[in-house]
Amino acid sequence: MAYAFQTRIELECADGFYPRSDLSTYQSDDFELRLGDLHYRDVREYAVGRNTSAGWQERRDATNDPLPVTRVWTDFLPQQEVERVVPARSDGVEFGMEALARAAVSGAEAVSAALDSLPELYAEWRRGQEGMMTGLAPRRLKTGQALLEKVDTAGSRIRDGIDLLKRDTVAREAFGLMNTAMAMANRRREAVIQKKLPGDVDPPTWRPFQLAFVLLNLVGVTDRNSGEREIVDLLFFRPAAARAYLGLAAYAIVLRRLRGSGVLGAGISVIMRYTLRLLTPLVSSARSNSCGPMMTMAGRRLANGRSRLDSGWAAQPHRTIQPRNSSDKDAATTWLKRYQSRPKTKSPVPLKACPWCGEPFKPESFHFTPNRTAPQNLVLKCENAECDFTRDRHLPVLVVDEPIYRRLPAFLIATVDKFASLPWIGKSGAFFGHVDRYDPDKGFFGAYGPGEGRPFGNGHRLDPPDLVIQDELHLISGPLGTVAALYETAIDLLSSRPGLHGLIRPKSSLRPRPSEGRRNRSQPCSIVRRRPYFRHPASTVPTASSPGLCHRHESQPASTSVWRVRIAGLNSSFFGACRPCWQARRHRLPARRKKGKIPPIRI
Repeated sequence: MAYAFQTRIELECADGFYPRSDLSTYQSDDFELRLGDLHYRDVREYAVGRNTSAGWQERRDATNDPLPVTRVWTDFLPQQEVERVVPARSDGVEFGMEALARAAVSGAEAVSAALDSLPELYAEWRRGQEGMMTGLAPRRLKTGQALLEKVDTAGSRIRDGIDLLKRDTVAREAFGLMNTAMAMANRRREAVIQKKLPGDVDPPTWRPFQLAFVLLNLVGVTDRNSGEREIVDLLFFRPAAARAYLGLAAYAIVLRRLRGSGVLGAGISVIMRYTLRLLTPLVSSARSNSCGPMMTMAGRRLANGRSRLDSGWAAQPHRTIQPRNSSDKDAATTWLKRYQSRPKTKSPVPLKACPWCGEPFKPESFHFTPNRTAPQNLVLKCENAECDFTRDRHLPVLVVDEPIYRRLPAFLIATVDKFASLPWIGKSGAFFGHVDRYDPDKGFFGAYGPGEGRPFGNGHRLDPPDLVIQDELHLISGPLGTVAALYETAIDLLSSRPGLHGLIRPKSSLRPRPSEGRRNRSQPCSIVRRRPYFRHPASTVPTASSPGLCHRHESQPASTSVWRVRIAGLNSSFFGACRPCWQARRHRLPARRKKGKIPPIRI
């Protein structure tokens, strides 16, 4: 059976096979498909398989001119080389996080000297794109012109973000504190990885696309009346895309605290949504790391009665402090008691180690406050005596539902299924600022807690979320996408007070769909796919080659595939991968094998 997949049909033609182009995308009304046609107009197809793939080898002569393709064949597991890309460099621009923080403190002139070169270099690159459209077919020329309009828009938004920092002192202060927070977090993370002191690692820097993404969205996050708040920005860049939108999230959180006086600057500022619950524990540690430095600054630079900065993790079944009934095994008290008696069981929180210093959590790291008899919250304290979050200072992470509803963390990580509780749990309205009373010991209250807390006064309520980040957007499809769209409407309505929230959707694999809302690529592509501004092919890095690797087009990140099959060879390992399916049918085979109809196969 294995040899059946190693047979192939091969054709040879001395004069070469005639290539053909896929004109279906050329004639498409979908801009994304036409963009793929523009980028891959030099790619030709020499063979098509039926129930199989096809392969051929393209060659070039000494002058790099293409030679005729003289041989084509069928291929059950095609192999494709994909160029790796690396972030481009922009000389003359300051990318150091700590240097940008100092520039923000120094004033508008220092910010101008540090950042003004970025939009100028981007505009220079854009002018060079016009010459690449010479000789294009009319429809491709139209696509190229539309692409350059998007490039102009992105360049204008970057320039507007820099101008905002020059004239708005509060925005400039928030930008400086954000850079300080990100620098602290990155130094801590690299120190844990390299096993050094934070001061001994290299100064953290932004990559050009990361800083450009932050600058491009500054106006929309800062100005609540800006039309940019209606735009869905799609972020296409891996790896290190998380640093870009986490930096913007840090800016939104700090800006909210600087603008609001006392508790009016509190509330959920950023909601980060995930589609699948399994993904969220993988990212919760890295996201919580961003709130650590902001928590440190909350006690130093954001004092004067402002609320503390927490991150909340609401991506699990409805977890309460006390059991709701005798069969409730998910309550925090039950789970922690089981974990402390049997440390090898699953931890009650998705964090395995302190996100600030890297010290692994132990059963002694979890504490109920104010006491175990009548607990109101589950807090985490690092066991490292030198960590900033130890002894009387716990980590700024909320993992139980009740304190999340009461304390309203600045940064909320949640999955789509958590928003399904909106019609059933009145407390969830607090996520969108629907609270009007506050108690320093208990937290915030709205319609669900009549008579508790002290009114804000003058009819004030907390502001709705400033920013919504939808990660792993490509996983919202099919029936799940339909349900998610219904909750999207409800979330938009709950947040629809003067100044709607902004929305950012990081993408990782598939192209955008027309139904995904009014979208905008934060950093548009180039006319030639190998010459974008923020990245370029890595000539010194080997290409990625793997059987079954499939990419739609290079406007997607080269590090992510739609589907990937890792098979070393078509031998017994192929059957080893399919063993569970074979075992499921094994009960049917012994009788037939005894009769000689099926040869024995060793697995």
